[in-house]
Amino acid sequence: MVYYKMILDDRRSKADSIYPVIIRVIHNRKNSSIATGIRVHKEYWDSMLCQIKTTHPNYATLNPSLLELYIKVQRAIHSLDEANEFSFASLKDRLDEKAKPYKINTN
Repeated sequence: MVYYKMILDDRRSKADSIYPVIIRVIHNRKNSSIATGIRVHKEYWDSMLCQIKTTHPNYATLNPSLLELYIKVQRAIHSLDEANEFSFASLKDRLDEKAKPYKINTN
């Protein structure tokens, strides 16, 4: 069984006390983190809803991008888990495939 959750990684504080938002994936007691590229202050993170609070000035643009990445990870995990091929390396490969732009063959 694979578990995943979006969290504020308060173990990794920056100089300006801004923390990164990550997606933690757990499988067979081993865990891995997927960086979202978004960092916020601790007071702007809602740990119950796993999203940025509405008091943040840019919550309207940050929350949809977090949700989009979370859904992408969720779909990749679900498809790998159904095929009984889940590993952290295969998840990373699957996410990298979706990030690469498709090349158009001009021949």
